[in-house]
Amino acid sequence: MSTRRPATPPRIPGARYLSFLGSGGFADVYLYEQQIPRREIAVKVMRRGATEEMRRAFRAEANLMARMSSHPSILSVYGAGEADDHRMYLMMEYCPPPHLGALLRERRLTVSNTLEMGIQIAGAVETLHRAGIVHRDIKPTNILMTAFHHPVLTDFGIATYVGDPRPAEGFSVPWSSPEQATGVGEAGVAGDVYSLAATVYTMLAGHAPFEIEGGDNSEIAVINRVLRSPVPSTGRFDVPEEMERVLATAMAKEPQQRYADALEFARALQSVQSLLHQQPTPVDVLAQAPAEPDFSEPDDDATRMAVRTINPLPSDGATAATGNTEESGSRRRARVKDDADVTVQEDPEPRGNGLVGWIITLVVVAAIIGAAWWAIFHTDAEEDPHPIPTEPHPTTSLDDYVYPVTGLRGELSADGEHVIFSWKNGDGNEGDTFQYTLVGADQVEVYESTTEMSVTVPKRIPETCLKVLVENENGFQSKEEHACVTTTQ
Repeated sequence: MSTRRPATPPRIPGARYLSFLGSGGFADVYLYEQQIPRREIAVKVMRRGATEEMRRAFRAEANLMARMSSHPSILSVYGAGEADDHRMYLMMEYCPPPHLGALLRERRLTVSNTLEMGIQIAGAVETLHRAGIVHRDIKPTNILMTAFHHPVLTDFGIATYVGDPRPAEGFSVPWSSPEQATGVGEAGVAGDVYSLAATVYTMLAGHAPFEIEGGDNSEIAVINRVLRSPVPSTGRFDVPEEMERVLATAMAKEPQQRYADALEFARALQSVQSLLHQQPTPVDVLAQAPAEPDFSEPDDDATRMAVRTINPLPSDGATAATGNTEESGSRRRARVKDDADVTVQEDPEPRGNGLVGWIITLVVVAAIIGAAWWAIFHTDAEEDPHPIPTEPHPTTSLDDYVYPVTGLRGELSADGEHVIFSWKNGDGNEGDTFQYTLVGADQVEVYESTTEMSVTVPKRIPETCLKVLVENENGFQSKEEHACVTTTQ
């Protein structure tokens, strides 16, 4: 963090400023007390003078963290907004210091703690990857500790989608992969696996893999070692050779020689735990629930997402006795006993009725098929007597949802003949336009378009009212918001 003097903390509705926490990148972080519910929160505030590109990145980070924050090892996000002075802010879970980076400057972690924490963060990274996201800046200072001493991954400022060809900017060289350090190739899972392993290495060694205590640790020197030197040993007698091998594999120079994903890396760490006769740490991943009937949900086509705990496989061929190896979200399938414990009693075949039974079966099947055919085609004909063979009707996903404007208000102009209405964009996406129209008993509602967040309209008696909606670049619209200003003569 820099020593730059922090800006004055902004006024956050429903929260009281307590203290300054730190600075980094293009934002300051403050400690606030939220009033309802009452709790301490960390508020990340963008600095004044931020470019539109910075604001866009800030919004993307807020949306991404909110999307992922249900994971137990990803920092929780409570909300976001824009202060009166137009600085954007992000309200997050407060994790008391120190972060993992500061902790490792004081002492190294035990092998047991390192394995547990590495697996927990690997679950968070695997969850990101399954959502098509790469973090690109996994390092000790981006791992915070909650009040319950649970590690959480944070700072998604340079995260991007898998396959992004643009090189990352602002990453930390000591924990970056060779391809990231040189800007070669697309953003991929393998780069995060490398950085995760380098972070686990740091937990054991107390420094990044290619930093030399008392040596030349300039950026160019470290990059040279990252590209050319083999992964050094942690130098600890209590770290088993298998652990050294796991780290070396995860930090291989060539991406294809590393573990295929973060889950495979977590499995390798679990194998070390088993080798040390430790209880393997479960891996929490966000996974799509299997397609199975759920009568409590009216939408059969909805995609269900849930944090799923992947329990470690039993060692030495033992059979797991936890009873949740077929877990799906919060639901579990009933488990069937071993074959030796189950006796299936078959109904005896009726004597002399074999032919009659077959005839009855065929009649029933034919009736079912006929009923199904009638239900499908006759129902469709009743609902739409003139079907048009077109493309399937598009459905609106959460990504297409458009938030309405906020803070819509109006005030009389200085000349007293006009009303100036202003508002804020609900989601602030690039490409959004605003459709507005005057409202009144004798007013024909004709919408006009603007990209500005204010408009001046002629005064009407006895009041001037305006409707505003947001339309995104894909043509989806928000619900309307309206406001009125009393404008008597």
